Amino acid sequence: MLKAYHEPCGKIHTSISSEPKMLDYVVEFSRLGFEPVVREFAALIDITQITSLVNAAFISQTKKEAFIKLIKRRFNELELGLKNHG
Repeated sequence: MLKAYHEPCGKIHTSISSEPKMLDYVVEFSRLGFEPVVREFAALIDITQITSLVNAAFISQTKKEAFIKLIKRRFNELELGLKNHG
């Protein structure tokens, strides 16, 4: 199950989705005039540090891999959203 492709959605609805993904949030916050805040948030994310922290956690290797994949996918969606919609 952990090796499956999971796409959990956000819980806070946007104007375009009741099951939002990161891209939906980027579009929504940009539409509302908060693009600078989103860019500031994105700049603070250190994927290398997050990956190191996950790898140091006391969880199975399978869980680590699944969590890191999800985090990297979401970060890529954030970057893509800022590039295309920000």
